[in-house]
Amino acid sequence: MRFTTIFGLLLGFIIILTILFLSGSKEYFINITALLITVGGTLCATIIYYSPKALHITLIVLKKLFFSKQLYSNQFTEIIVNLARKSRKIGFVSLLKTNEARQDAFLYNALTLLADGYSAGEIREVLATKSVSDSDNFMIAERVLRTAGSLAPIFGMLGTVTGLIIMLGRITNPETIPSAMGIALVSTFYGLILSGLILKPLSGKIRDKNGFEVSNHTIITEGIILIRKGENSQIIRERLSSYNVSSL
Repeated sequence: MRFTTIFGLLLGFIIILTILFLSGSKEYFINITALLITVGGTLCATIIYYSPKALHITLIVLKKLFFSKQLYSNQFTEIIVNLARKSRKIGFVSLLKTNEARQDAFLYNALTLLADGYSAGEIREVLATKSVSDSDNFMIAERVLRTAGSLAPIFGMLGTVTGLIIMLGRITNPETIPSAMGIALVSTFYGLILSGLILKPLSGKIRDKNGFEVSNHTIITEGIILIRKGENSQIIRERLSSYNVSSL
C-alpha cells in the first residue's frame, strides 16, 4: 500500500511533466503567484475549517500511510500462530521480546495486556476501544483531505478570477496582459492537480487503509484472546482463516 501510494503520485507527476516538456511550453505552466493563491488558499481554508487536533491527527495518519509497513490479514494470522507456539515454550511475558511483537503497535499493546494477566474479556474490551479510536483518527484524516480536495479547485478558480481582474486593469497596456493571463489559466490547472492527483486520492487511500486496519485489529484481538485461552496453534489458524477471507 505504501508502494502504490508513492508510485501513483510519482507516475502522475511524471506523466504531467512529460506532457509539458513535449508541448515545448513548460514555462507557461510555472507561475508562483498562481501557486500561492491555490496552494496557500487551500491550506489556509483547511486550517480555518478544522481544529489543530484534527490537523495534527491528519499529519500522523499521513506519516503512517507513507512510512509504515503495511501487513495484511494473512500475515497477521501467521504472526499470531507463531506467537501461540512460542507462548507454550517461553510464556506470555517473554512474547514482548520476540520479533513478532515489534511488527505492529496494536499487536504490541495486545501482547502487553496478555503479559500483564488481563482476562480474555478485559483484553477484548481494551483492544476494541483502541481499535475504534484508531479508526476514528483515520476517518478524521480522510475528511480533512477530502475537504481540502474540494477547496483546491475553488481557489484555483479564485486565481483565475484574480488574473482576469488584473488583466482588465491592464487593458490599456497590452504588454502586461500575458502575465495576468498566466495567473488566470495556471491557477485552475494547479487547483485541479492538487485536488485530483494529490488530496482526493490520498483521502481515498486513507479510507482504504482504515478498512485494512480494522480487519487486522480484529484478527489480532481474536488471536490474542485464543492464545490467552490456551488454544493450540492449529485451532487458532483455522479460526483466524475466516477473517482472512472476509477482509480480502
